[in-house]
Amino acid sequence: MAHGNSVFFGTAEVGLPFLECLLRHTRLRLIITQPDARGGRNRRNLEPPVKAFAREHDITCIQPEVLRCPETEDQIHEADPDLGVVVAYGRYIPRRVATIPRRNTINAHFSLLPRWRGAAPVQRCLEAGESRTGVTLFEIRPRMDAGPIWASRALDVDPGETAPELFGRLAPAGSDLLAETMPRILEGTDSLRPQEHDHATFAPQLRKEEGRINWDARAREIFNRWRAFQPWPGVFFELDGRPVKVITCRPMDLSESPHPPGTVLETDRERMQVVCGSGSVLEVTRIQPPCKRPMTPYCFALGNALPKRLP
Repeated sequence: MAHGNSVFFGTAEVGLPFLECLLRHTRLRLIITQPDARGGRNRRNLEPPVKAFAREHDITCIQPEVLRCPETEDQIHEADPDLGVVVAYGRYIPRRVATIPRRNTINAHFSLLPRWRGAAPVQRCLEAGESRTGVTLFEIRPRMDAGPIWASRALDVDPGETAPELFGRLAPAGSDLLAETMPRILEGTDSLRPQEHDHATFAPQLRKEEGRINWDARAREIFNRWRAFQPWPGVFFELDGRPVKVITCRPMDLSESPHPPGTVLETDRERMQVVCGSGSVLEVTRIQPPCKRPMTPYCFALGNALPKRLP
């Protein structure tokens, strides 16, 4: 049974389970997403996944350049929303827009707030090598990701889990949490709890340069960055001034190597072993040079000089 009218703000594929939830449990009147982008080698038009969802389900979808404009606000008012839900929208939502729904607007954030406030909570959690994360539903306030909390749910992080894999578990967990919490929010029978602001940590947007491997770091730290930076920016090292992307790798349980970081210990048909900080060793099994397909380091070395020590 539908409970009230809803509007959704979101762009990325991770929002689709939440849209399914709103479609089942509310009257989903409006989807607000970012304008189409252009990408790929041919700069083709790329529409947000939630736009395709709107078209499939015959739901009104708008793509405003900015939310702070009378036309957009009028369209939200016309939807007569009881609740707004935000998932990976990617843009600031002004308070005057967030407060249009009768029960205001809630955000599904992929961390256990106040930990990892910001644009990249999943990636920063993995980069830090943490074993626990979760989803938080909180009410939007002017300060970024600092609003009071409706509900949260914790998940364990698998030691080798990548960002796409973790997103794939967090999204359905978050939509289930929304389905459980939303009726109480709409009925006014649930209460908010404030965040512990003194315990906040932050998750800034990823930068391409962060993917450059520093062999002085321990192998586990490099592996955690590899997990966190999938699919973008990935991790890479440079040969002859060109980036070589590491497609698959893992830290090895070896005794400490006496060789300096970056030293290539061994290359066989399946792998390359590279010394990292504190004598730890990273096993690299597939790499990708620019404009080439992924390959083993052995195949790469057949046509390219592989130095004894990587920069």
